[in-house]
Amino acid sequence: TIIRIGAEVLSARVDAVYDENMQYQGPSVSREIITDKFSQKQKVVLVDQADLVRAQLQELLSESTDIEIVGAAADIKEAREIILTAKPDMVILDIKASDQLGFEILRELKKQLPDIRFMILSNYPYFIYQKGSSDFGTCSFVNKTTDLKKIPEIIRKLRSHNKEF
Repeated sequence: TIIRIGAEVLSARVDAVYDENMQYQGPSVSREIITDKFSQKQKVVLVDQADLVRAQLQELLSESTDIEIVGAAADIKEAREIILTAKPDMVILDIKASDQLGFEILRELKKQLPDIRFMILSNYPYFIYQKGSSDFGTCSFVNKTTDLKKIPEIIRKLRSHNKEF
């Protein structure tokens, strides 16, 4: 059985104890504190061509004690280097970076680092972009015009449910 108490995760096991004559002697309980990915900060890289959006995201996410920004980039070339070096848990990626579409790096990095989750940002919440985002295996699509402030909560929900939405 695994039990969470605050930030600690405990593993407990109860076994029945028998003597050499197979007489029940009672329970044997073992416990240990285990570390899991939820006790560590979620490492995030930000990729957006707009300095203002990157600054807003950095400010927004720096208020969260469970999220750590490990890099930020304005273009795909810089983002690729940061992501391959930092190996974050999540990349928040503008769908239209200055030098190419975010889908280009998404396709490439999903092959190289399949455990990284990608959240797509866009000022263009058109169905075609949302569908493309989903087809490329992103975990979330966020309209940065209306939903930017929801990103810390979206990250927490994705992490706690360990799923994509």
